[in-house]
Amino acid sequence: MRRFFFVIFVLALTVAAHAASYEARSLQHAVTVDVVPLEGIDVRYDLKITDLATGEVLASPQLTAKRGLLAATQLDVRDLHLRVEVGDTGRLIANVEIEKGQEIIDLIQVSWSTGPQKAITRTDAGVLRVGGDVKAPVVMHRPDPVYPEDARKARVSGIVTVEAIVTRDGVVKSVSVLKHLPRGLDEAAVDAVKQWTFKPGTLDGQPVEVAFDLMINFRL
Repeated sequence: MRRFFFVIFVLALTVAAHAASYEARSLQHAVTVDVVPLEGIDVRYDLKITDLATGEVLASPQLTAKRGLLAATQLDVRDLHLRVEVGDTGRLIANVEIEKGQEIIDLIQVSWSTGPQKAITRTDAGVLRVGGDVKAPVVMHRPDPVYPEDARKARVSGIVTVEAIVTRDGVVKSVSVLKHLPRGLDEAAVDAVKQWTFKPGTLDGQPVEVAFDLMINFRL
């Protein structure tokens, strides 16, 4: 039986400014995507899915799609079943779902802007934004959100996207909702993220206060 909800924790980084290589991490796995333009509007996506605990590369699928469309595949690796989806629909999108038996053990959903970016950007409050030379925090402690009973009874599900500001000490300073869901799901996502603790983000190896986006996926 599958769990009622899953938390998606995404650290989305471009490997270098204007490079066609991208990386995202959950607590358990890393996904890298290399974008290789082909003739016309065709694009090849070279993916690598790595187990962070062992360093083992679980799979390295290559998918091809026309720009604006998504490509998908499914893979079996020992006792794991992987569902992979990737494409450029104005933003580069990658979704990786990892199942073991009937249980989803990890789920990464991320998108990146593929346009030119400055190496360092700041929020309106002057906080550094993850990307380029600013490295994302790494979660150390992650309590799961509580699925509100009202939302469960109404069968409301989906993704709450929040922006979290993490201090130089790895503490969540504030959380704001960017993409909303009703029936108390926004509040459940915010309450959970406020309890998370991190290894802080860095710039040139030094801890800095950063802002980055998290997606919390509530699934019935």
